[in-house]
Amino acid sequence: MVYYVNGGCMKSLGIVRSLDKEGRYSIPKELTRILDIETGDKLRIKLVNGDITIVKVEEMCSFCKSTENLVEIHHKKICKLCLNEF
Repeated sequence: MVYYVNGGCMKSLGIVRSLDKEGRYSIPKELTRILDIETGDKLRIKLVNGDITIVKVEEMCSFCKSTENLVEIHHKKICKLCLNEF
């Protein structure tokens, strides 16, 4: 197994985990540290060619895609710059 980090390639950590009774899998702490994943971060799970892919979802402005100075309005993220334009 090979992990891809920021376009680079990294060898397997060699960690094997089992699913719990509810079908959950715990991401190893070493991997969360490498990928900068913290408690509460949103993750997107996809099935790609038979492999499970987990991607950290970065919140961004619905209009300009900025990730800074975000506020939530009607369940949408909008940066303060775009908000001032409306």
